[in-house]
Amino acid sequence: MSDILEIPHTIELLCKCWNQAEIESQKKIEFLASDSTEEQITFLFTTNLAERLKKSSESGAISSAFYQDLLLSFPIVDESTNVLKQISNGLIAELSPHERQNERYSGGDIGLQLIRPSIECHFSKLKIDFKYARGLLVQAKLKNSNNNWGELTTNQEGILPEKTRFLAILLYSYQDLARHLLKNFSWQLCSGNSIEEIEEWLNKDDFPSLVDSCHIIRNLGTGIIGTSDAKEINQFISPEKNKSLIIRIYWPDDKKRPRSEIFFLTKHETKEKSSIKIKC
Repeated sequence: MSDILEIPHTIELLCKCWNQAEIESQKKIEFLASDSTEEQITFLFTTNLAERLKKSSESGAISSAFYQDLLLSFPIVDESTNVLKQISNGLIAELSPHERQNERYSGGDIGLQLIRPSIECHFSKLKIDFKYARGLLVQAKLKNSNNNWGELTTNQEGILPEKTRFLAILLYSYQDLARHLLKNFSWQLCSGNSIEEIEEWLNKDDFPSLVDSCHIIRNLGTGIIGTSDAKEINQFISPEKNKSLIIRIYWPDDKKRPRSEIFFLTKHETKEKSSIKIKC
């Protein structure tokens, strides 16, 4: 378990946005874009997710969820001065879409990255890391009309073995032969497994521990899966010349962005001061 700031309310809101984007993608494919390809599904989904995050940000839902997380994490803070409220004010979440050529460098189709604030408490001071990042390399696969997943490319077989620790397979498939009804996304984490084992999963359509998208978002958000190594993220997940799928939680407004260090009074200190005033 990572020691980064836990933000369960914020992460659950991201999960809600992600699930809504999946549902919206399924509806559009059913009625407007049957038999969509892997790239078309990814593009449609990311467009919907970007819109969902935008709406949640504009409504204040993101900043409100983060505020609830701060209240949970820092119960000693005397919030009568609105210290935590001021920190969360103006916080938003947005999505930056990926570009396909990323695969040439990393071996994956999508570099999924979550950039979020992390805050530590040092006595009566909160220290803010504005850009804590966690990344996951994703290989997307669409089950074809012959009911198989296809094979890894020669390039992927050569590049991926050193990256399975922060690799996941994202599985797209249809429920019907006409390929109108897209199933919910399924994921298989690859940490601890070899490329040979991964290829066997694909060939036999037998995956040891499939999980849903919220499992991925929750565990990426809490630092359980993926990597926080800046070199690995910059080189493999989000190469400088290629965009990845980045969910970024941040303050876009300089006036609302908090300082990197913020002092606060504890509830105990406030109580002591009040007691002194009463005695005087």
